[in-house]
Amino acid sequence: MQFSSKSSTYTKHCGIISLNNRYIITPIDSGINGRFILAHVHYATEEEPNSSNSIATILNIYGKAASRKDNVEFYTELMQHRFLIHKITTTIQNNMIILGDFNYKYESRRSNGTVEATTVEWIALLEEHFIDCFWENKSATFHGSNNLHYILDYIFCNNTSYGTVTECTQEFMNSTWTDHEMLVITLQLQKDATQGPGAYKCNPFLANNHKFRRELVIFLQGLQPQVELKTATQSPQEIWDWIKDEFKEHVRQFQLEEVNWRRKALKTLQAKRNRCMLAKKNRGLIFQGLDNINQQIGALQDSIAEIEVLKLGKYWRENGEKNAGFLKKLTVSRQNQRQLKQLRHPVTQELHSDQGTMS
Repeated sequence: MQFSSKSSTYTKHCGIISLNNRYIITPIDSGINGRFILAHVHYATEEEPNSSNSIATILNIYGKAASRKDNVEFYTELMQHRFLIHKITTTIQNNMIILGDFNYKYESRRSNGTVEATTVEWIALLEEHFIDCFWENKSATFHGSNNLHYILDYIFCNNTSYGTVTECTQEFMNSTWTDHEMLVITLQLQKDATQGPGAYKCNPFLANNHKFRRELVIFLQGLQPQVELKTATQSPQEIWDWIKDEFKEHVRQFQLEEVNWRRKALKTLQAKRNRCMLAKKNRGLIFQGLDNINQQIGALQDSIAEIEVLKLGKYWRENGEKNAGFLKKLTVSRQNQRQLKQLRHPVTQELHSDQGTMS
């Protein structure tokens, strides 16, 4: 699948991608044959992105799946990266997120509380400094051969970032793409919460839509009783502002339902599947229609992906083939995203740019 990424950093095993041009990814560290990436997330408006003005720090991990012994060696080596461990355990006031395919399962806990295929030190670090966003509400995230299902994927947040999590969802992915499911968390960042959207302009072409006009009349008639109640306590200006806010939300919902019916249908199917999986996990119920739901989800995801690829192709045709400056700017931007030009010393906080001091 092609990503229309605005900013990214990646290795052959894992990556961190921003699909929103408001955020940029700044790589900090990577290692163990590309099996972990540590990066800052900044607002694109920052002139000099650094650790002090980052809005989040993300550690993406891909554990070794060959054997339990290999995975234990991976986490042993991971704990020996002093800069990495210092960074993720001292980032208290900022959002710190650890996620990825850990390739160990909590179902394999021993009687003493330890987990197979990882180390005691790694589990202790997570339990001391981080919170599992999904707790016990997560179903199997990996579907292997011979009908084997395990929880191998996780998202952990520190106390600061966990307090901003507004939603956690688990979504089934097309089985022709991957044998894992997708974990999604939604965070409400402080700047996003305080910064307004600016002036709102309704699409004037909606006035020619008969369905929209019909639903708008019904919507405004439904507001009339609430307007009469508000006249006793609020001024006409406050009531008018409230009506405009309600109208704006109504228009947005109408447009989303009209344009994004595929995504709406996909969300409904994902919710239905999650209810089935939860009932299977808690009550041992088996649903015969689950395979059919998975096929419908896969078909919708294929359709959405094809549309996104077409959009990306149109973006390239309009900008890339005719604009040499666009290509040069994009190439330089991607080179900067994949190179570590400066590193900040964890103790002295000094910036170093030459190879000798950076190593």
